[in-house]
Amino acid sequence: MSKRLIFCLLLLLPVLVLLFSWTLLSPLLVLSLFFFSSLCVFVSFSLLIAPTHGHALQIQASHTFTIKATTPDGLPVIPRTLTEVYALGEKRFEPFSAAVIVGMGEGHRFLRHSGQSGDQGVDAVLLNLFSQEVIVQSKLYAKENHVGSPELRDFLGCLSFHHAVYGYFVTTSTFSPAAQQVINGSDGRIRPIDGNKLDWLLQRRNREIALAWQDIQG
Repeated sequence: MSKRLIFCLLLLLPVLVLLFSWTLLSPLLVLSLFFFSSLCVFVSFSLLIAPTHGHALQIQASHTFTIKATTPDGLPVIPRTLTEVYALGEKRFEPFSAAVIVGMGEGHRFLRHSGQSGDQGVDAVLLNLFSQEVIVQSKLYAKENHVGSPELRDFLGCLSFHHAVYGYFVTTSTFSPAAQQVINGSDGRIRPIDGNKLDWLLQRRNREIALAWQDIQG
């Protein structure tokens, strides 16, 4: 028997006293005992229903989470703004960046998620319309943490190492002027998506990105 139940039974003792002894007590004592017994009954009832009420809240919260996991047409709910993207975390942002590119509608298909040690800076691999490999690197950076030129030069080396025709560098931040120079000098091999463009795509291509995210998650 739980401690809570024992405590509730003890609270009901004044009620029993009132039921079996009220004829032997003075009117004033009966009245006092009546009010005290009423209070004990109320407290006991509140304690007894508390676990059930808490369980109901837990189920309701779980049910709400399940509903919010998908849209009415069965698609996964994805971020709609750049601010919401940060809730994904770094590891989920990597394949999500691939979903953004596929959702742009330029004919890319998801091939695999990399992002492990030894992948030479490649977080995802796509195929373009001609079944050529396209690599993706993702950086979930704070807005003030700009992507610099060394990271872009390294990415340019990754393109050559993996024999990719071009690659997407996706960041929640911005590219420094020196990094932009590397992008401009890459002859289109580096295709940048910064925070502003990512935010724009989430608002304009949300359904297409959600479809791609659903396929990538399997």
